[in-house]
Amino acid sequence: MDYGELREFAEEALSYDWVQMVDIIAAVQRSDGADVDGTEVLRRAGDGAARLVRDGVLVPGRIGDDGFEPWTSTVDDSAERIRREVHEVADRGGEITLGDIAWFAAPD
Repeated sequence: MDYGELREFAEEALSYDWVQMVDIIAAVQRSDGADVDGTEVLRRAGDGAARLVRDGVLVPGRIGDDGFEPWTSTVDDSAERIRREVHEVADRGGEITLGDIAWFAAPD
């Protein structure tokens, strides 16, 4: 999945609701899964999500008692955290499930 397609997916998904890391992984899996293994799908999704955060398309955070709570870290730190955490899961052959790594909202 090229970046333009991933960005289009994210912007459309955000028009309906918050997005989870697992949603981004599923989009990459649908696009690239026949050509690459699950570890590579995770890495591509993590890299793509990090770029979407850096480009201001996604605002990372968590779901708290009052709804979406954006992370207080810088954009670059947030993007690197997402990339690093997804790659760590991929490197150990793990899975990312609902709510793992981050939730994402559209910018204000």
